[in-house]
Amino acid sequence: MVGLSPDRIHNVLYNTITEVSMSFEIKGLEKIQRDLAEVQSALASLDGEIAKLRFNSANPASVEQAIREMEQAVDIRTAAYSGNPMVAKLAQVTKDAFRNRLLEAKHEKT
Repeated sequence: MVGLSPDRIHNVLYNTITEVSMSFEIKGLEKIQRDLAEVQSALASLDGEIAKLRFNSANPASVEQAIREMEQAVDIRTAAYSGNPMVAKLAQVTKDAFRNRLLEAKHEKT
């Protein structure tokens, strides 16, 4: 095996690995960073009081109206990020959690 010294093998492997690793390109990183920044902003917009709801927990129609008002308040706060699927999921999870709390309040009174 003439010409294949350990140093030569190391250099060939190193150069091959270097060439391979340099040929990779990450695409879409800027979009991911932008989407994550929007998620952070949406989370901040949902922090604190979202809406003041007044409803009669013994009245199903009143509870349903409160749910609609709460969902609208969440939609308004996240509207600026409507094209972001992560924010859409966050908004839906938030609305589901509030809906469940309002429905639990309805069941506690009945």
